[in-house]
Amino acid sequence: MTESNESLASIISNFDKLRLLVVGDLMADKYVYGSAERLSSEAAVPIVKVKKEEYRLGGAANVANNVRQLGATVLLCGVVGYDDAAHMFRKAVRDAGIESGGIFPSSDRSTTLKVRVVAMPYNQQIVRYDYESRKQLTENETPTVKRYIESNIDQINAILISDYDKGMLLGNTLPRFIIDLAREKNVPTIVSSKQRHFRLFTNATAVIPSYYDAQDFVHIVNGNFYTNITSIGEEIVKLLDCDAALVVREEQEIAVCTKDGRQKTLQIGAANNFNPAGVQDTVCGTFALALATGADYESAALLASRAMKVVLSKEGMATITIGELHE
Repeated sequence: MTESNESLASIISNFDKLRLLVVGDLMADKYVYGSAERLSSEAAVPIVKVKKEEYRLGGAANVANNVRQLGATVLLCGVVGYDDAAHMFRKAVRDAGIESGGIFPSSDRSTTLKVRVVAMPYNQQIVRYDYESRKQLTENETPTVKRYIESNIDQINAILISDYDKGMLLGNTLPRFIIDLAREKNVPTIVSSKQRHFRLFTNATAVIPSYYDAQDFVHIVNGNFYTNITSIGEEIVKLLDCDAALVVREEQEIAVCTKDGRQKTLQIGAANNFNPAGVQDTVCGTFALALATGADYESAALLASRAMKVVLSKEGMATITIGELHE
């Protein structure tokens, strides 16, 4: 299928009219930049003289940031701890223009924080250390999240579920509630999840797995080991009873497969492939926005492939703008 630039531009022009709800595992990313000039006398490790620190949105919050950068209104829902990282995270969310009324504090967990120490001037990551909790939501927290989603369902155009396996969506209760409510209200639900949680999201509108997660899942469930990306996508649609699957093979290709038998593979061909961190977040956000406008799956996949190509040409955790998507 070949889409005219005019047709795609028409889809993009409606992004700023949309309201999307992003539900999932919230993370903060901290980058510590400095110069590594000598080794420590205490151990064979470099001493980094810190020059600057940056805080960025990660996990489901990075998905929300991608959606916001493309012009839509975004509601973010998840849990954080009572700690300094939560304070920094909330500030970053506000600065990004994302609605934060669905971010709830929990005394039962720490805020997920990934700290990366990077040596300048070559941007060489020396070490990463994580603070995180993978606890399931408590009996008191789950109803609070449900009420927030239910109170906003009539004002949103799509729900994007971002599962990074940090506990927010652990168990069947919350995923089933979201998908069933969205089906009842005719709101599309787009899911990005880790392989071991795929079955929690059956009957979603669309799922967006990575190539290798999808390949492993199909092999585990029915014993078939496929290498063709569309064959994997077709099996995912059947096994998860979803309307469509968008399988993402980082740096190479994406394929969309639908329940009615349509399929399309798109090569990426990025000129410069930098660190692909956050690429799937960009793909998910763009695909969800296109579907929320009423676009068909092939057009949504084409826009997602464009977004993927752009973000692969950027260093680190990056987002995409409307202007870049038009190019």
